[in-house]
Amino acid sequence: MKGLTGSVTYSMVATDDELWAGTRTSGVFRTSSTDWHPDIDGLNENGIQVISMAKSGDDVYVDALGGVYYQGDTSWLRFNSLDQHFISCVAASGNNIYAGTGSAIYISRDKGTSWTKGAIPEQGIQGIWADGDEVWAAGQYLYKSTDRGLTWYQVEVKPPNRQGSAIQGMWCVVKKGADLYLGSNGGVFYSPDNGTTWLQNSYDNPNGAQSVRW
Repeated sequence: MKGLTGSVTYSMVATDDELWAGTRTSGVFRTSSTDWHPDIDGLNENGIQVISMAKSGDDVYVDALGGVYYQGDTSWLRFNSLDQHFISCVAASGNNIYAGTGSAIYISRDKGTSWTKGAIPEQGIQGIWADGDEVWAAGQYLYKSTDRGLTWYQVEVKPPNRQGSAIQGMWCVVKKGADLYLGSNGGVFYSPDNGTTWLQNSYDNPNGAQSVRW
């Protein structure tokens, strides 16, 4: 593929007919065939450094140093109500958008028109996964919500062969069916039963894992 060579890519999402890539220094690229094309109209100077991306249906959201953006008719538009926060991750499901910050999680029920602070007892949300009523948030600990972020409870991550305390320091979480994967300072951990039991992935990385995707 042409047009993306040499760009450090932090995040990718796919819609039904397009693939999107968020880069460290060049903003967003998109492709529907073999060539990548920049899509940066509306991103301010800081917005070209993309941290994460999310999609719900055909709606694509970009988390960049300049804030959280959504794709308008002709350019990217920014949710100004989140300007005072540094957003570390973003996820979306239906009309619900979730934004993690260094101090809280913020939730929109109307595709970003208004935002409220979630009641999660955690500071420093690094990764969010959402699908329907179910939401997972990774930070110092792992949290789960079954009511679209209204209430949360902590999920202990401790493989049966682990000595001492449970796993801490989590960066990302992704789920498919009952299979749950968690990237942490200690590597990748896997749960085959929706977070009830945990196993450490055979890939042992002493530097940890900061991104996990299907």
